[in-house]
Amino acid sequence: MTKYATLAIALATVLALSTAVSAGVPQPGDIGIFFDDAGTQTSRAGVGAFSFFDVFVVAFDVPGGLLGYEFALQVPAGTIVSGGRQFFPAGALDVGTGDDNWLVGTGGTCLSSNGHQVLVKYTSMLFLAQPNPDQTLCMGPATPTSFPPGAPGYLTCLTAGDLRRFGSAYRGCAVINPAVITPPVPDAVSSFGALKAQYKQ
Repeated sequence: MTKYATLAIALATVLALSTAVSAGVPQPGDIGIFFDDAGTQTSRAGVGAFSFFDVFVVAFDVPGGLLGYEFALQVPAGTIVSGGRQFFPAGALDVGTGDDNWLVGTGGTCLSSNGHQVLVKYTSMLFLAQPNPDQTLCMGPATPTSFPPGAPGYLTCLTAGDLRRFGSAYRGCAVINPAVITPPVPDAVSSFGALKAQYKQ
């Protein structure tokens, strides 16, 4: 294999990894669905029939802080039943309709823009006699939405009416009983310049 063919393969690998990282590793302003309150577990195996489990909606380093938020949890129809919801911070009020459609004000408390913040703890039950693999839960827009044509979003602590869209950590989805466990995306990816330097004559 020639040096240039090897370079082409290596560059393709870097680009593929870069795309995976941008779609996965949480960025400032992202939210996602997780099975832990630290926002690290996007899949959970071994959930049995009629078993309860907790899901957490977690936001990461929200620019401008957060006074309110809106989004919906999209769940497989007829397979997951709500067992209760808890909104954060304490005193937060949800005015959305339905178990999975949330329009929440924090009650005047500004959630910090630093680190990760749990916004919702959602207790659910897998309502299946025979659990199927790949039951996927995803983020979606609330109804009604402040972000036409529809997206999860939030109200910052900066100025009145400063609305911003959330990004999606790990594509905004989580999987119950995954058929295939996807390995984690590497945290660091070699830069294009550094890779080119390895192939200079």
